[in-house]
Amino acid sequence: MGLVEAILEGSSLVREVKEKAAKEAREAGRAEGLERGRTAEARRSLRVALKIRFPGSDEMPEIDAISVVEELESLFETAITSMERAVVERAIAAAAHRPPSSV
Repeated sequence: MGLVEAILEGSSLVREVKEKAAKEAREAGRAEGLERGRTAEARRSLRVALKIRFPGSDEMPEIDAISVVEELESLFETAITSMERAVVERAIAAAAHRPPSSV
């Protein structure tokens, strides 16, 4: 193999590696964006349920501290099934102080 061919082959290999890395980064970014969207929607749904069931509770700042979709969805269920504001507010406060990995 001549020097020019080796350079071209190396160049295409480098280009291929760069393209693969860029594709993986785009896919990871897309997945992260989708997860952020799911979290925002779950948070919005929780606030709507709270506004209807327990007006004022929807403004709890702790809601913004919860970043796990499943936690927010669980709180949504609690908000629509619970009869007591205090139960719901305690659940929100507890979820806000729980580390994200312990769900």
